[in-house]
Amino acid sequence: MREQPCGIIYFEGDAFPLTLFRETQKALKSMSAQECQTASYDSNTNDFKSILTKYKSQGLKSLFLYGYDHLGLAMYQARNLGIQAQFYAVGTITSPGFQAAAKGTAEGTIVSIWTAPRTE
Repeated sequence: MREQPCGIIYFEGDAFPLTLFRETQKALKSMSAQECQTASYDSNTNDFKSILTKYKSQGLKSLFLYGYDHLGLAMYQARNLGIQAQFYAVGTITSPGFQAAAKGTAEGTIVSIWTAPRTE
């Protein structure tokens, strides 16, 4: 189970991570959990330190990462800042670019996967 306080970083330029972000917020609300701190990034983002420093100051215990290769850098920077939060991600974590950017810090991430229904 996810520990609190939590943070979410999501890619704002694509419907998939945005949907994951919104559904996570709904799920947390339905469980009466405290709200997560949230931040979005775009394809020009090359540094997550300001977001992560804020999260660290709030005692982050879990971090949801919804997006693509850029988030490998977010993981790497989080660990370099001393954030030991549990990472949560989806299958995009398996991308070679994501793994290269994470430089080994993706190890131990809890990854959610599923099979989409073959209907609309």
